[in-house]
Amino acid sequence: MNNPFVFGESVPADDPDGLADREEELALLRRSMAGGRNVIVIAPRRYGKTSLIKRAVVEARSAGGRSGWVSLGDCASQKDVAETLLAGVLSGPASWEQRLHSGVRRRLESLGAAVRLHSGPSDSDVELSVTLRPAEGGWRDTIAEVLRTLRDAGDDGRPVSFVIDEFQAAHEIDPAIPGVVKRLVDELRGVSLVLSGSKRHLMEQLTSGGAAPLARIGTMMALPKIPREAMVDFLMRRATKGGRLLAESVAGAIYDAADGIPNECQQIAWFAHEASTRRITLASVTTAVDLLLRQARFEYEAIWERTSPSGRRLVKALAADGPLNSLASRAMVDRVEVANASSVKAALRALERDDLVEHGPDGWRVANPLFALWLRERAGRD
Repeated sequence: MNNPFVFGESVPADDPDGLADREEELALLRRSMAGGRNVIVIAPRRYGKTSLIKRAVVEARSAGGRSGWVSLGDCASQKDVAETLLAGVLSGPASWEQRLHSGVRRRLESLGAAVRLHSGPSDSDVELSVTLRPAEGGWRDTIAEVLRTLRDAGDDGRPVSFVIDEFQAAHEIDPAIPGVVKRLVDELRGVSLVLSGSKRHLMEQLTSGGAAPLARIGTMMALPKIPREAMVDFLMRRATKGGRLLAESVAGAIYDAADGIPNECQQIAWFAHEASTRRITLASVTTAVDLLLRQARFEYEAIWERTSPSGRRLVKALAADGPLNSLASRAMVDRVEVANASSVKAALRALERDDLVEHGPDGWRVANPLFALWLRERAGRD
């Protein structure tokens, strides 16, 4: 039978049981997208954020809404942002039938948009790309005009929603872009914008505090880890779907090895499924973790080599004892072997920028639990 576990990519839309314990968040997104309410979604990578919001888009469309999704993660310039946004709008809310609408057509003509179609992975798939010229006021004005196309797409009265994933990338390219979006919120009344991001510290800068550019524009949603009991039950059900028996204690061992992170739970389960026949055992879980560490050793060594000496000592401390709330103590300063608490904070921010550590409700921790395991093993060799 096919391996039922999914990692490293979003859960397929045609797999209704592929999401683990996100019913509450999905229901909130569904209601918000149907009701024209904005949502800010914040979650570290590997927490299932993209799978969740893509499922919400599918359900919004099934309910008769006009919805779409786009990621800014690969954008490197204002032009990239504008063109990526427009391609997402035209692939979703302003789809083929709606592009014939006079309002959408006029907006495309004013943008000077050149639209191209390409064959997708299968005969039924079509990929769309666009080329834009900057407006007289520059690319920020172009981005604003692109987003106004969402208002044109809703002229038939159907709910319009649009997900912009990895939104913090726009801020990294041009810190003024979030302000452009906020200025359009009132103008796009009735359109639901879902702005999601995986870099918590940047998304919090954009949303927290009265002066933040995206403060109070919508409902905040921070995805937590999936509770142990729910994930254990999910892993057992998925294993059964794949023709394997999985005991509760073994599913719990997978959860512990993955530190509860959804993507890593499924990744370890996928390899354990491959290493087993009728039953996933503790031995197959151990085999899976060992294989993953061997496969990643060159990547982890490269990360280690480019990390500063103080960063190495700090990330090893978090791997050994994390999560930790206080990193400014005299004991931590001595452990990281720096001059003062400010130096510890500087090392921490560098690790955070490189997505090596993250801050959650229980404190600072190594973001990737397999990297943390590798660090603990390395500590025994140093």
